[in-house]
Amino acid sequence: MNPETNISIFRAPGKCINTKKQMNFFSGSESERKFVNFIQELNTSVIGMQSENTRECSSKSVQVLLDILNQLGIWVREIPPSNYAARFGNIAFRSWFAQLEKSSIELLSTILPPSIQDAKVELIPYFLQSFGNPSRIDYGTGHELNFVALIYCLYSLEIFEKDDFSSLVNFVFKEYVQLVRKLQRVYRCDIRVIFGQLLHVFRLEPAGSRGVWGLDDYTFLSFYW
Repeated sequence: MNPETNISIFRAPGKCINTKKQMNFFSGSESERKFVNFIQELNTSVIGMQSENTRECSSKSVQVLLDILNQLGIWVREIPPSNYAARFGNIAFRSWFAQLEKSSIELLSTILPPSIQDAKVELIPYFLQSFGNPSRIDYGTGHELNFVALIYCLYSLEIFEKDDFSSLVNFVFKEYVQLVRKLQRVYRCDIRVIFGQLLHVFRLEPAGSRGVWGLDDYTFLSFYW
């Protein structure tokens, strides 16, 4: 926000944490506190609630984001796995991701009002990094966190309100997890020999091991929410 003109100024985000000192500076900062509180509030909004009992989206903005995720799922069906046997992942994921990059501006334009269309420059990097890495053809909890950061940015822009929190978990995050699981199934290449023939099972590779404290190679918030 420009203090003189009271007009929001949007800039493309960049990586700012490259050292332990910078990480220590971020830990306990106002930015970290707000983001963690946002995740906790989303969790609180669905305590004691079953997603099957949530029948309607809370707002038009929630439905628009669901429509975007649905479109990404359509592209998975339209871009089949490649028959080329790669060591890790399936190269067709790069074609899917190229379609995502090509359409990102148009897709995000549908959820932003005319007055803040310039915000796309900040939102697109989080959006693109929510679905895996096209170079490594992998997906992990860092990509999941980017999607939550995207939702947080939209909440900060007042696209979503607190009344939307339960729908963001029970509808949007559920749809997101189903989409990335589809990406994992389709674009990771696991070649097995069965009865003398090759059976191709295409799934996205995990982005590293889950580690000693991890619960899953791909997701974390599914266990919290």
